[in-house]
Amino acid sequence: MLFDIFKYSFCLIATPTIVILSYLNYNNKSMANFCVDTMMVYCRIEENLIKYKKTMETVYRKQTRIHRFSPPDDVFFYKNNIVIGNTTIVNLIIGSYLCDREYDFVTYELTSDSGEKICRIFDDETDMLDEFTENQQILCSPSKKHILSALLIITRNGADELYDVTPKGLGVELVGNSLYSYNFIKYFFDIDPGNNYKVKIIDNNTCELFLVNNVKQNSVVSIENGRMVVKNTMLEVEDDSDDDGDGDVGLDLDDVAAVEDYNVEVSEGLLSKLSRLIKTDVKQD
Repeated sequence: MLFDIFKYSFCLIATPTIVILSYLNYNNKSMANFCVDTMMVYCRIEENLIKYKKTMETVYRKQTRIHRFSPPDDVFFYKNNIVIGNTTIVNLIIGSYLCDREYDFVTYELTSDSGEKICRIFDDETDMLDEFTENQQILCSPSKKHILSALLIITRNGADELYDVTPKGLGVELVGNSLYSYNFIKYFFDIDPGNNYKVKIIDNNTCELFLVNNVKQNSVVSIENGRMVVKNTMLEVEDDSDDDGDGDVGLDLDDVAAVEDYNVEVSEGLLSKLSRLIKTDVKQD
C-alpha cells in the first residue's frame, strides 16, 4: 500500500517534468518522435520501480520470516541434583509427556520480567497438576515475608556443623513453596544434611523459626499468604514393644498357625530321630 502511494506520487511529479524536459530537447523535431521518446523514458522508470519493489519485498520477507514458536521447557524433574527429565507445563497437562523414572522432586521454573529466576517446588507432578486444575495456572506470587537469615546446624559424631542457608537470590520465596527439606538443602546449597539437622530462621519481622529434623520427624517452612508456618511430619519408627500393657505380643492369626505347624513338624522330626536311635541301641544289645 505504501509502495503504491509512493509510486503514483512519483509518477505525478515525474511525468510533467519529463514532458517539459523532453519538449525543450525536442522542440526542433516532430511531435511523434517527442511522444515516443517520452513514453520510453516513462517505461524505463516504471520498470526500475517494479524491480525496486520486488527487491524490497524479498528483503522484507527474509527479515520478518515467520518462525514457529516453541515455548521453552519450564518443568524439570530432579534426581540426586541432576535433571532427569524436562518438558513444558502444557505438555504435562495434556499428557504428552510422562516421566517414567524415579525422581526426588519436580520444579516449575520461570524468568520474571525483571530477569530474576523464580522456582516453584513440588514433591511430585500430581501436586503440580492439582494446583493448575484448581487455579488454572501455577501460582508464582512472591511472599510478603522474607528470610533475612537461616542457619543450618548439622549434628555429626556429637559435633555441630554450621552453614549459612539464606535463600537470597534463589527465587524460591514464593507462596506455596516448602523450604528446608532434605532435598531442598541438598539441591539449592549442595549440602548433604543427613538425618539429624536443625535450621534456625529469622524473617524480616525479626520473628524466629526453628526446624528440627531427625529420625522421628521432618520439619519444613511452608510459605502461605502473609506468613511462614513450620510444618512437622512425624515419621513411622518400628517399635518392637508390646501392643498393650499385658505383655502380650500382637500376632496375626496366620502367623500363629504357621508357627504351630512349624512346631508340629519339628516335634515329629525329633520323635522319628529318637525312635531310630532306640532301635539302633536295641540291635546293638
